[in-house]
Amino acid sequence: MPDDGTVLPWLRQAGLFPELIELERERLQIKVERERLKLEREQARGHHRHQTPHAPPPHTRARDGYRPQDKAFREYASARRRFVEWEDAVRALGEAVTPAGLQVHAGAPHPRTQAHIMAFLGLRYPQDWPPSTWPAASVRDK
Repeated sequence: MPDDGTVLPWLRQAGLFPELIELERERLQIKVERERLKLEREQARGHHRHQTPHAPPPHTRARDGYRPQDKAFREYASARRRFVEWEDAVRALGEAVTPAGLQVHAGAPHPRTQAHIMAFLGLRYPQDWPPSTWPAASVRDK
């Protein structure tokens, strides 16, 4: 490639050897060629490197559904017992027995969490409310 005075003028002005100028020019040509080849490969795949879809990690699995973190709520008998205790505490205060009332007056989990627990146990809100009306045996076992 002939030197027309525009390539690497800082090397020429510094008075460096022509061999260094030629080496730098070759290095830049190699770099440009690599970038050109990389761009061709990306275009052949049909997308740019910033648009590549990310694959999910191999260890992920589909969520099986809600499962209470508190192990006492995973078994029907212990969950029913705790809900009835909260209901009795709210009734003793003379308040309405609602999911929000259980949370505020008896320290129960959030009403949304209560709904998830009930669904996990095979119960429905508001049809199966209050907890004292729940059957003694699990609905799911039948």
